[in-house]
Amino acid sequence: MLRVIIIIIVGITVSSFILSSCVTYPCGKASSSIALISFTDPESDTIIIRRFVKGANFSNLKDSAIITRDGRTNFQRQHDTLLILHSNVLENNLYNDITSDYDFEIVLPKVPRVYRLSEIVEDIQYGKNNGQKIYCVNGMKSYKIDGQLKINAGYENIYLKK
Repeated sequence: MLRVIIIIIVGITVSSFILSSCVTYPCGKASSSIALISFTDPESDTIIIRRFVKGANFSNLKDSAIITRDGRTNFQRQHDTLLILHSNVLENNLYNDITSDYDFEIVLPKVPRVYRLSEIVEDIQYGKNNGQKIYCVNGMKSYKIDGQLKINAGYENIYLKK
């Protein structure tokens, strides 16, 4: 009887180890930063990001934030492109990263120009727990800028041209 109980306990332990090593979990939400092409520093020193309820045709504003060169956002110039990288929390707990949860307007008031970013599609991925959970992130597969479809095969930044 004791032998049967030990075999059952060992069997349950081995089974749970095997099952836990095959457990999958969803990867983190895709997010991307903005990259401005051919804008001068003065033209791009103030950027407004408006976040809208997704799919509401930009009629239901959720919140907005202003990005400036105040040190909370990382601006990096690479030739004719200005990368506006992830930052600390801006106004209203809004980050300057773009996610598929919302539609966005990106406003450059000194140009003046408004870009409408919508229909963001993530490449949904799942990680596998092989004893230690490894963090993974979905890629941003496609989106529309001002109604034009953009394929983001390399999961790159969102490039806005002047």
